[in-house]
Amino acid sequence: MPPRYTTTQAVADDRNIVLSGKNAQDLTQWIEAAETEIDRHCHRRFSPGPTEARAFPVRRARDVLWLPDMGAVPTLVEMRDGLDCPWHTVTDWEAQEPQEEDWPYEALVRPRGWQPPSRSQRRIATVRVTVRWDWPGQCPEDVSGASRILSHRLSRRYADPIMAAGGLLGDPDVKRILIPYVKVRLR
Repeated sequence: MPPRYTTTQAVADDRNIVLSGKNAQDLTQWIEAAETEIDRHCHRRFSPGPTEARAFPVRRARDVLWLPDMGAVPTLVEMRDGLDCPWHTVTDWEAQEPQEEDWPYEALVRPRGWQPPSRSQRRIATVRVTVRWDWPGQCPEDVSGASRILSHRLSRRYADPIMAAGGLLGDPDVKRILIPYVKVRLR
């Protein structure tokens, strides 16, 4: 898979690395490892994802349904009362506005709550959302820069004391850069 947040040429230019056959392959692997670690640290991916339907169980009757990052407003929202029930289109919802421009949508709001009409205690309602998932547009420049820093540190991991001591994201500079992008996970 090609790198998503930066290019091998950008990292090579930043760090004065001469690209050759083996060197370019290694650099691509280091960039991919850095991107994967950034995704894990932030609990989100910073590239546009597929448009597909995903189902989410609703365990409590709440007005706000928190979801993974959505790159656009959903095209279809459906709900069913239990596993053996048919899907019904839900129209009385709205997408909660992103926290900043060019950021993903993260929640759907429904004034009467996301619990189905039957309110059976034994059944778990399910909401199915069809949308383009993950980040809505281009990768933010801060995340791209963090990817370049981490990939360079990976290339020097045996000589770099930060990488040797703290692992991939033991770097305080990279953690500081990524703070605004970390998605808080509530259970």
